[in-house]
Amino acid sequence: VKTAVDSFGKVDIVINNAGFLRDKSFLKLTWEDLDAIIDVHLKAAFYVSQPAFAIMKENGYGRFVHTASNATFGNFGQTNYAAAKMGLVGLSNTLSVEGARAGILSNVIMPVAKTRMTEELLGDFANYLAPELVTPMVVYLASEACTTTHGQFSAAGGRYAAVSWTLAQGWYAGPGVTPTAEDIQAHLDEINNPEGAIVPQSTTDEIAALAQRFTA
Repeated sequence: VKTAVDSFGKVDIVINNAGFLRDKSFLKLTWEDLDAIIDVHLKAAFYVSQPAFAIMKENGYGRFVHTASNATFGNFGQTNYAAAKMGLVGLSNTLSVEGARAGILSNVIMPVAKTRMTEELLGDFANYLAPELVTPMVVYLASEACTTTHGQFSAAGGRYAAVSWTLAQGWYAGPGVTPTAEDIQAHLDEINNPEGAIVPQSTTDEIAALAQRFTA
């Protein structure tokens, strides 16, 4: 960050893209495998983002783009990697909240592309996934034209799609009621029903949804 400021006078954009793989099934994973991935993917993003955020806040402008992964959906042998990448989603969402008043936007990119890390894994399918097809989404999210924040976006082979973490309406047991595990089982369909689900933009959104439900 200091090098950027010394060279350009300020920092407008941070793209947290550092990463590597150390894949093992969960029971074979060592603490060293976990720490190595967390250090590079998640902690490094904190170390770069915090001083950059301070400069952006002072200048009233900033753009963060964090590289996560569809491994956060769940992928065999990638518990360490998926956990670190989901940590980036939490980091980005919170930066979007803390940076809102200062003109700082923060988003996540979840690329699927042919790289040295993925070529063998993807096989012939990798031929559809030129890495340069990820670039337009990153450029937009890092640009002045971008008005989106608190977002997660998949970019793969020229297909671009929002990825959302939704909160269902759920089931409310009622005031003063302490439900049992059997009650939970009996109402699973209602708990899982996606109709009327929202995409919270902050913790406050869930509190508001709860307050509305409790006072209805």
